[in-house]
Amino acid sequence: MYWYEFIHRGLSLGCQPKGFVAHDETKGKYGWVAYDRELTEKEVFDYELKKVN
Repeated sequence: MYWYEFIHRGLSLGCQPKGFVAHDETKGKYGWVAYDRELTEKEVFDYELKKVN
């Protein structure tokens, strides 16, 4: 799984690309979201996410 941290807001309608497989609101300031694929640089930028290593 590929995990991404929300930078400015948490999980909400239209705040992350479609198709996420998990999320964890206990991580980071606004939570993390996971995908079964690596997001494109454009998706990460457009949705203001940060890849978690």
